[in-house]
Amino acid sequence: MLSNFSISNQAGKVYVYSVFAVIAFAIGIVAYSQIAGKHKGSNLDNLTHATSLHASPRTFPVFNLIDHNGNKFSNNELKDTWNFIFFGFTHCPDVCPLTLSTLDQATSTITSNNPVDVKTIFISVDPNRDTPQVIEKYVKHFNKRIVGLTGSDEQLKLLTQSLGVVYTSPESGKNKNYLIDHSAHIFLVAPNGNLVALFSTPHKHQTIVDDFIILNNYYNNLHGS
Repeated sequence: MLSNFSISNQAGKVYVYSVFAVIAFAIGIVAYSQIAGKHKGSNLDNLTHATSLHASPRTFPVFNLIDHNGNKFSNNELKDTWNFIFFGFTHCPDVCPLTLSTLDQATSTITSNNPVDVKTIFISVDPNRDTPQVIEKYVKHFNKRIVGLTGSDEQLKLLTQSLGVVYTSPESGKNKNYLIDHSAHIFLVAPNGNLVALFSTPHKHQTIVDDFIILNNYYNNLHGS
């Protein structure tokens, strides 16, 4: 046991935080609902779970973190490839391992059937315990191609707040086997560095694959790729 909290309580809190995070994030893209009508009949109408932000794209917030190899990692590393980005922590008992496993399945299916570069990025919101060495061991358990990132509390808060990602910070002096309640949605960043879609829970690998293909085709048609 990592905490006195039960997993069901953890999952319930994660769901509540995710709902609030999605609502907060939606404020910044409210124009989508007004513009989306212009895309009626387009492939975007066939999305089953993802929320497309193509009608109101935004550059992914500027950030400077450290990857699991101890190297600097910024927005520049998001260019020229598709990026699935998920926030969590290595001591997470359920949501994080399930999501990373699902993303591993999804990206493996995508790359095996399509000539496209796709990367999964795991950003820890637990810098006190999740050092680059800890994250390296963790992400390699799922797939050695997953990139794990960490940073200071200040760096993480700047990034998460700009995206509407919510997570709890442990109180100092408490048991080190604490859990962190956090948002569980997945962000999709396009090869041009724009945030183009948001995947809310529950995450299913085939749904992610199907929606990604639609988003990728739309992006290629839009940019003449």
